[in-house]
Amino acid sequence: MKMILLSLVLVPAFSSAGLLQAADKPPTERVEKHQSSLSVSTVNGQTTVIYNAKEVFSGPTKGKVASRSVSRDGKNYAAAWEDDRVLWENVPGAAAMAK
Repeated sequence: MKMILLSLVLVPAFSSAGLLQAADKPPTERVEKHQSSLSVSTVNGQTTVIYNAKEVFSGPTKGKVASRSVSRDGKNYAAAWEDDRVLWENVPGAAAMAK
């Protein structure tokens, strides 16, 4: 019984003090996170590029393979290279943005 009375006293006190936010108030700040996942593996000269859990490239390679992804202005750019040759990019121009 004491717990119920205490709750009835504290809830209005916190509410009037601004400690409890009204459910109908929109949040004052919204943060959007853009994430991407990029991985490259080479086994016996066969390179595979995985982007956001999907295989997007698979083929033979002989040179040094590298990959990079960046986020600029809320957009993700990802690319993979063999030496200086672009193997794959998620959108046209992504290789230049990711370098």
